[in-house]
Amino acid sequence: MGDQNIGDIYEVCKLSNETGNIAPDLATLWRRDLEGRFCFRLGHSATDTFAKLQHAHGDSVFLRAQVFRWFKAFSEERESIANEPRSGRLSSSRIYENVDRMRILCVQIRDSRMAHALVRSRADQARLNAELKRIEKEHQADMRLMDRKMQKFRSKYCKQTPVTQ
Repeated sequence: MGDQNIGDIYEVCKLSNETGNIAPDLATLWRRDLEGRFCFRLGHSATDTFAKLQHAHGDSVFLRAQVFRWFKAFSEERESIANEPRSGRLSSSRIYENVDRMRILCVQIRDSRMAHALVRSRADQARLNAELKRIEKEHQADMRLMDRKMQKFRSKYCKQTPVTQ
């Protein structure tokens, strides 16, 4: 695969990601694959490439070991890592339909007294992973805090006056 084809793939990924035609995680994987390949061709080391990816992408950077595996594959003159199993640290929790499903579950559970037990049962029922369970617990904690603040606000500023007839 020549440099022209790599640029074309990058543009397709970028456009597809902007229009929402493919999953953003897949486009991200391809883009980082290309970034790693470009650094390899420019003669950068795997350590330097990992540092650049960390600087560019922050917390969502791939594992250091993954970058080294990519460099090994590129040094063996492989052109693509697309057929490699688990070629990145992509989380199913960030797939938008799972996040939407989790929001619906959070709204359903918010008013419940047995929230902790329902978190587990709903997440297991929806076949969601531990990360989504954590997101749901954080959401519940935020909602409880908001409810407490609203109760304080109402008791302090929204005094009810008796209705006279």
